[in-house]
Parts: sequence; structure tokens; C-alpha cells
Amino acid sequence: MTVDKNDLRNTYLTFLEEDIIKELATLLNVDNRVAMEKYYNSRLCQEIGSGEYGIEYMDSKYLAKDLIENEPELFIKPNVTANSRKMPRAEMFGCMRGQIKMADDFNAPLEDFYEYMYTDEELKNMEN
Repeated sequence: MTVDKNDLRNTYLTFLEEDIIKELATLLNVDNRVAMEKYYNSRLCQEIGSGEYGIEYMDSKYLAKDLIENEPELFIKPNVTANSRKMPRAEMFGCMRGQIKMADDFNAPLEDFYEYMYTDEELKNMEN
């Protein structure tokens, strides 16, 4: 059985990228999806994929730390404006008070479901 070098390299790179993403998630205390987005938007990802500098043979933990240090723009939170900021939980309660109106007959049975709710005799009595 012979092993194709390209297949072996692609498998190695897949596992390396997976390890870098896991390490980023751990270091940043974020979800794997967030870490994956950061990694795939980085120059490190492009450099590993190109194989130009040989950095793909470095340890994944070192590469994750290096990514955080050398590409800080990926990890800076954008400026939050007053309108787009997330409302603190305490402010959320009651923020819609007075804006939603319920109909007076909200809990009244719907006529469309009478045949499921009542027997035939009860329906005949209701019609009279």
C-alpha cells in the first residue's frame, strides 16, 4: 500500500487546523464556531495553506498563541453604538409594557375547533 504525499499532507493540515481552532477556543474562552471564524479569517490560515514558510510544522498551541499576539485586530470587539448595544438583563424586563394589546376574548374558544371540543348534541344546543 502506498500513501500519496498530498493526501497525507492534507490530512495533517486538517488535524493541525482543528487543533489550532480548539486551542483558540480554549484560550479565548469562546465557542468553537467563533474560534473557527477567527482562524479562517487570519493570515495564519492563508500561510499554513500555502505551505510557503513551513509554519505548518510548528505546534498548534504555539500557532494559536502566535495568532492572538500577531493578529490582534481579529480579536478586538467593534465599537458599540448606543442603539446597537445589548440591553442589560435588568433593563429588558418591562421594556415592552403598554406596547402589546390583548383582545378581550383572547381565551375564548375558537369556532373552528368547536367540532373537536363538543359533542354533536352540544353543538346543536349551541346553534339554538
